Amino acid sequence: NCIKSFPLLFYLVFLTNSVLSFAIANKFKQISPLSPTKAVLKLSGGSDGDDASSSSSEERDYREEAKALFGNIRIPAALFAGASAGAAFALPISATATEGLKIGVIKRLYVLLMIGALSSQILAVVISTLTVISIFTRGTILTNSVSELMTKEYSLQWTGTRLHFLSGILMFLAGVGIRAWIAINCPVISKGSLGIVISTVFLCIAFLQELQDESEILENFWSLPGKYFKLTMARARGKPFFALAFFASFV
Repeated sequence: NCIKSFPLLFYLVFLTNSVLSFAIANKFKQISPLSPTKAVLKLSGGSDGDDASSSSSEERDYREEAKALFGNIRIPAALFAGASAGAAFALPISATATEGLKIGVIKRLYVLLMIGALSSQILAVVISTLTVISIFTRGTILTNSVSELMTKEYSLQWTGTRLHFLSGILMFLAGVGIRAWIAINCPVISKGSLGIVISTVFLCIAFLQELQDESEILENFWSLPGKYFKLTMARARGKPFFALAFFASFV
């Protein structure tokens, strides 16, 4: 039986989730020992006592920092890839018309989202893993900061890793919401579950915007697809497999 008071419970969960998330974010900003300016200097390799001029003129090897950045994405991407692989074929699609046109379309959309999430996370794992190997096989690369290293030497890899990881998460969440909507028999709970997933998506985007304003190597998420397309097309002129990958995605 459906719980009649569930809408009130859902809104309480939604409000609690939102308030706690933003409270934690604001508290983190308050207790952070580094201001945004100092955080940039710290990322660039300068200490708290160094000024901007000395930090910008110092060149050293930032390969370990670059490895850590790719590693921070590679491990969660592998976990999401495993979850997406198990969920992609968990919702059976009937070959007959007994389930109705609406449910049939939604189920097929769910499969596309989960396959897309799986493919995106696999790409994030592969790109980050191969890039880490390349970082340490190329030898020492001297730059003024880790952001300069990522921008000049690994712009395509860094953009692709972040884009595939973030888009894979969003597709995975969308698939989870669709499955909850059609798989749970109770309409109140199914709609409530869908609302919780939508709330999670918005919070993810909110934190992305919050962090990208304070970092010099995290561009706007919405600009990543265009940048990734330009970088990939530039590589496709000399390496046809990049062009073949884009052609195959539209076949």
